[in-house]
Formats: sequence, C-alpha cells, structure tokens
Amino acid sequence: MGRFIAYLLLFCFLIQARSLYAQQQKDTLTMRFLDVEIPLSDVSIYTRNGIFIAKSSPDGYAHIPALFLKYSYLVAIRNDYKPDTIRRYHENIYLTPLNAVLQEAVVSSNSDQRVLRSSREYVVDYDFVGDNILVASYNGPFGRDAKLFLLDNYGDTLALQKLPEEPLALFKSCLGKYYCVCFSRFYPLTIDSGHIRIEAPYDIKFLPGLKACQLAMGGNLYYKISRPDLFEVTYGYMEQGDTVFHVFLQFHDSVAYRASREEDVLYYTEDERRKQSHKFDVGYARDLWDKTSFRVIDAHLFTKDDSILVFDYIKRQIRYFNLIGIEVKNSPFNFANDKNRGADIIKDELTDRFYLHALNNAAYQALNEIRLRSGDIDDHRVWTDKPFAQNIKVHNGNIYFLWQDSHHAGTRQLYIQKAF
Repeated sequence: MGRFIAYLLLFCFLIQARSLYAQQQKDTLTMRFLDVEIPLSDVSIYTRNGIFIAKSSPDGYAHIPALFLKYSYLVAIRNDYKPDTIRRYHENIYLTPLNAVLQEAVVSSNSDQRVLRSSREYVVDYDFVGDNILVASYNGPFGRDAKLFLLDNYGDTLALQKLPEEPLALFKSCLGKYYCVCFSRFYPLTIDSGHIRIEAPYDIKFLPGLKACQLAMGGNLYYKISRPDLFEVTYGYMEQGDTVFHVFLQFHDSVAYRASREEDVLYYTEDERRKQSHKFDVGYARDLWDKTSFRVIDAHLFTKDDSILVFDYIKRQIRYFNLIGIEVKNSPFNFANDKNRGADIIKDELTDRFYLHALNNAAYQALNEIRLRSGDIDDHRVWTDKPFAQNIKVHNGNIYFLWQDSHHAGTRQLYIQKAF
C-alpha cells in the first residue's frame, strides 16, 4: 500500500512538473531574426522604455517573455540595421539593412529615435562636432561612471572617454574649442574621429569670461556682457591683437529694474514693510520674475553670411551689423507677441536657418522656421513627439532633445526627430 502511494505521488509530481514546464513554454515566445534568410545574431530587444530583455543567438533566435507583447511593444536594434518595432508575435522577424533604406538621414519618418543606444545612461548634455555628436553622461549614483561619447549619425560609438568627475554641461567656445564643465572646474577637450582627450582643467571662475565671447569673425572677437542685476546687456568686439573693447549695442530695461528694486527691504522702514507686506510676499519669488524679464533683452549673437544678427525684442526688429559694429540694415518681425517675448531662437549651423522655440510651458514643445526676409514664421509648426522635452536643438533639419521617462527617473536619453 505504501509503495502504491509513493508511485501515485511520483506520478502527480511528474504531471505537475510537465504542466509547469508547458506553462513556462507558453509564457515565453521564441522569435528568429533574419536578413532575408540569413540569421542575425546580437539583435538587442528592448521594452518601449528602453529596458534590455534579450539578445538573439548566433542562429538568430531570441526568447522573449510573452507578457511584454501582451500589454506593450518591443524594439529590436542591431548595428547597421533599421530598428524594428514588434507589436505582435511573429516566428520570423526580418530586419532591413540601413544602407538599403537610409542614405543621409538618420530616421525615415517623423517619429523620434533614441541616439545613444545604452538605456542605462543619464545624458547631461550634448553638442555637435561636425557631423558627429558629443554626449556627456553618467550611469551611477551621484554622477558616478561619468563618460563622454562621440557618436556618428547612426548612434554608433566612435570614441569613448571616462570622466574624472560628474559632468554638468558641455560648452563650445567662440573659437570652436570644446569643454566639459564640472562643479569646481572645467576640462578642455581635444576631439577627433577616433579619440577624445581630456586636458588639464581650469578653475570654474574663468568660465564666465570664456562664455562672454560668442563669435569669432573676420579676426575680431564679439562679446555679450550680461548684467542681470542691472537689467543691462552690452555687446562689443575686440580686434585681433588689441585690448580696446568697442561697444556697438546695449540694452537696458529701466522699467524692469525699478520694478525689481522697489521690493528691496533696504528701501523700507519696519513700519513701511508691514504696510507693504503683500509686496514682500511677492518679492520672495522675485528671482523668477526677474529672469523672465531679463530674457527679453538677453539676446544671442548670430552670424548670417558676412553679418552679425541680433533679434531685438524691444524694437521687434532683426538687426544686422557689419564686422565693426555698424548697423547696416534691419527688418521688422511679427512673432514678438506676449507669448513669444524672450522666446528661444535656435540656429541650425549646417543649413544656416533659424527657428523660433516658443516658451509657453506646454507639455509638447513647438518650433517654427523664421523667414528672415519677411519677419514672419513659417506656417509649418513641428511638435516634439515626447512631452516635456529638454535642451532642444536643430541640426541638419532634425530636432534633437533630451527626454526623461517618468518611470525611469535615473536615466535621461538623447532623441532625434525628423522635422524640417
């Protein structure tokens, strides 16, 4: 009797094990990735949030939990192949080589694509080095494992260099030299197609002076001296080999200055302070209002052909200056309404076109091309595909931006979106 019970228990165990194995097989999908009929190895499979879940074997097979396709979609990525979005199960997935569908563009539609393929990185800043992209990032707590990437247009890594400390930003000087800015110092960078070299750092106190120089043109250096405390911006230049600073333009918002200073405690007695308490309550948030007002006059210097451009929001004019600071012409613009006062002007250095990035605090950001001759903006408005995009730039007609997934606060990714 005891032997019968033992056999019965063993039989039940085998049945349960078989059932469990069948259940596990049912919960796992097997796909094979192919180029025509050639198996593709090293195809990386990610969730829509950039979490790595599988990689294909040398025979092209990848085992994927069925749960991911039940509620979402997956992305398959392999070097030199067009990324593929997997929304339903197929036994065979055929990937298309990039050289068969893309020549000079990075993406083939208006949808965004992640540039840096590593989903673990928090991208701090990025800039363009010719046709390539310089990226500063880290992937550890408190900025650990910081590094610099040099990427090509397809996101392939051309160079990788570890940083000695957490990066805060990237900066390109008026002379075309690149720097990585950290907390107390900033590092000069020497960059070529296959290498990034970090040079001896400078003290951070020298950075504001370096940033003041905005352009180098015709042997002259052109500066913007900003004084937010005085609501004053001064533009001037120095000739090569000279130390004389030639001022050619100045903005000063005296109304905003007086409005800001009238709430200073120094101008009030204790009795007056009590009577004007409502003003002081507003004054505690004065910094935000001051920055908004200062943006209107803190215009950037741009180049266009052989002229220097300033978008003057006070006069609502695009003003052109020659190399010695003489205003040679101006044209009115019609986009300086209340919503666009102080809006970002973005220049695409490769196409020499300008774009208006409205600062309306909306979830999705919008850009319009500026028609310099008419002073209007193009009717074709392009919206970012992802909400709350940050650090927006335009390069070769494509929009680049940083985006942080709310479900993965420890990472932030660089995206490209085909636009203009």
